[in-house]
Amino acid sequence: MMMKTELVFVPAPGRGHTASIIGFAKQLLEREERKSVTVLVIKRATPPKLDSYIEKLAAANSNIRFINLPSVDPPSPEPVSSIEKFTAVLLRSTKPSSKMP
Repeated sequence: MMMKTELVFVPAPGRGHTASIIGFAKQLLEREERKSVTVLVIKRATPPKLDSYIEKLAAANSNIRFINLPSVDPPSPEPVSSIEKFTAVLLRSTKPSSKMP
């Protein structure tokens, strides 16, 4: 029995990044049946159109799962020297109100 591989994507907050990640995930899953994708959505003023798109996609595709992280204030840009560090700090700030290890 083949094991299923789960990929976790964390797009930067915003419509463009989230939509791009979702598009990539859909293409990947069309080619690889043994994979599933979880997208961590950082809720920072996501437009209603994106929210409804995510809901429709989640209902239509069992291989893509979305976890909505709570909205938090972004970190101060001074101590963050790269987008990777910014994203890590932003994710850590959601920890108190989410079930992330």
